[in-house]
Amino acid sequence: MGEMKGWCWGLGMKIVVILAVFATEPSRALLSSSPISATDSVANFCPSNSDVGLESFGSIAVTEDKKKTIDQSVLLCCKVFISESRNLTALDEIEQAARLNPETVIVSKLEDKVYNRVRFTLVSYVQNITGSPIYSPLQQTVLAMVEAAFGAINLELHTGDYPRLGVVDDILIHPLAQASLDEAVWLARAMAADIGNQFQVPIFLYNEAHPTKKALPTIRHELGYYKPNTNKTMPDMRLHKPDEGPFEVSRARGIATIGALPWVDLYNIPILSTNDSVIKRIAKGVREWDQEQGGGHRTVQTLGLVHGEDSEILCMLLEPNKIGADQIQNWVEMLAAEEGLIVQKGYYTDFSEERTIEVYMNLTSAKIDQSKTIEQLVISTKFQFSSGVANLRTMTLDPKNGGLNMVLEFPTMVIRLTILIPPNLEGNYMDSPLFFMKKN
Repeated sequence: MGEMKGWCWGLGMKIVVILAVFATEPSRALLSSSPISATDSVANFCPSNSDVGLESFGSIAVTEDKKKTIDQSVLLCCKVFISESRNLTALDEIEQAARLNPETVIVSKLEDKVYNRVRFTLVSYVQNITGSPIYSPLQQTVLAMVEAAFGAINLELHTGDYPRLGVVDDILIHPLAQASLDEAVWLARAMAADIGNQFQVPIFLYNEAHPTKKALPTIRHELGYYKPNTNKTMPDMRLHKPDEGPFEVSRARGIATIGALPWVDLYNIPILSTNDSVIKRIAKGVREWDQEQGGGHRTVQTLGLVHGEDSEILCMLLEPNKIGADQIQNWVEMLAAEEGLIVQKGYYTDFSEERTIEVYMNLTSAKIDQSKTIEQLVISTKFQFSSGVANLRTMTLDPKNGGLNMVLEFPTMVIRLTILIPPNLEGNYMDSPLFFMKKN
């Protein structure tokens, strides 16, 4: 059987099709879990310049059967910080890995080429049913991202203004909506075990995920994270016993920290200075003021860094409803004025908790509506081929790539195809042929 080629026709959009042709006896092929005789390999059915890939569906909704068992108000947010933002190929591979599981939504991404660091904010549900193992799609999504990062980034070759001790430098889990902190802790510890054992990387847990709730700054101090680093390369580590993974550390991969805690706001305040010692002194002054305000209870973590031609005070607001960005901004301005420095207005580096949930819900709802439209389209469309009209025997949504798996039956052969459709599908195409194919 020769190679079959075709093109999208009648829909005014690009569609990627992966096709495999199976046995010449349709009834036997359909009854078997594997093909009787595979005579042709996978072929692509769209132009080579197609801009459709795994990103086509991004994060598609789950199937109708599975939706019945999922509570979309029980959510977890995972922020993955990776030591790279200049290698576009590496970033693309990591993002593609993040999109492999259609039940995970990339809510936001922040790249900083000066720091040479990227942050992905992911959201998905967590399922915790009595008598069943707890489950969240985030577990496998992050594992795929970690694998892609380790395959594309060598920490020994990395430079940047931001301190780091690992390729996957930090993973932070928050409960959202009706999810509990215990569920966030479960995910942090599960990820730690997966990454530590599978990739042989030392993992250090912090905050609620740590047995004694050890804070992230304490762990980083112990590991040499804040050591002076004028060459902007990875500092030597003073490795302590990790919570997961081996004691030995790979210089190419480093270590990873993974934590769980209630929602925090991330807020950066620019200062017009490159005096590293002064910037660090201001950051320390904010922490001391915070400790005085809380009677020893810390609500803010700060880090002063030179950022290109200026500097920044990076703030993690642990209790943003108690000590917010405006209060920190005012205190930084007062401390900087004592040093004769000018402070610019700070900025949040990610959405608020409420906005994160809203974006997730909007994207998920859009994908659900889209999946229903596509399902109606495929069921209602006649498939016209040069070999004759095919009967659509089965059609399912593929949970791995968000595509459509279909089995088409011809008089003399059975074809299985996977279709990846872009997210801008709109209009009524129910009377139009989806494909026109010809045999060379």
